[in-house]
Amino acid sequence: MSWGEFFKDWGSLLLSILCIIGGVYLFFRYDRKTKKQEIKKYQQEEDLKRQANINCNPIVVDGGHRKIRFFNSGQADALNVRIDIINKNSLKGIHFIQDWGPYDLISPKIGYREEDLFLCEGCTEELKLCMKWDDDFGNNRSNQQTIQL
Repeated sequence: MSWGEFFKDWGSLLLSILCIIGGVYLFFRYDRKTKKQEIKKYQQEEDLKRQANINCNPIVVDGGHRKIRFFNSGQADALNVRIDIINKNSLKGIHFIQDWGPYDLISPKIGYREEDLFLCEGCTEELKLCMKWDDDFGNNRSNQQTIQL
């Protein structure tokens, strides 16, 4: 039997078997990749549920009176929230009513804390803050923010 006759008799069967084996291989390879991506996405979603995210916004009350509102935009409770004023030594014309923080808890979405400050003429225009907190994701997480007064 020559090669030509062999391929004429068995070629289509061999080609079909190779195609089936290739298809099965590609299916399992794709399935494994998809499962890895789903697991990674699920872990990222679970991490987000365990994270708090502390931010702040200035609120103009009147004239030189401002309030700084600290809020939690994350999905978990922020515990032991500490506020550090980074440029405290270079501030001019800003009077703080009291020390800011620490706060025991700032709840997600609806929880916030407000602090008052008063501005004098010719005061510093920027306030650089570092907010530190603990949550279910980790301890001493932080966010730095510069706000325009």
